[in-house]
Amino acid sequence: MIIDLAEALVELCKEDKIEFFMYGTPTNQTEWEANVKFVSGQDENKNAIFSETQPFTYAEAKAKLDSMLWLILNISVIVAKKYIVIVCHAKFVTM
Repeated sequence: MIIDLAEALVELCKEDKIEFFMYGTPTNQTEWEANVKFVSGQDENKNAIFSETQPFTYAEAKAKLDSMLWLILNISVIVAKKYIVIVCHAKFVTM
């Protein structure tokens, strides 16, 4: 599974139950402001009303993404090391 910026934003939005729409994958603050819309409510036809402000910046979402990727990388390394130890130990026992 590949974690992307949208998944990082989902994590940031969870606590306050903030809904958003993301068009494409922004790579800087300008693209973020143009392509990420946060829902502030709905109209009488149940269409989303977008907020004039954004509760998170591109930098905050990118930092969250980086921390999520760092955690996955470290867990993978730990699992890989554990697997290697188990394999080496198994070879040692069978010799």
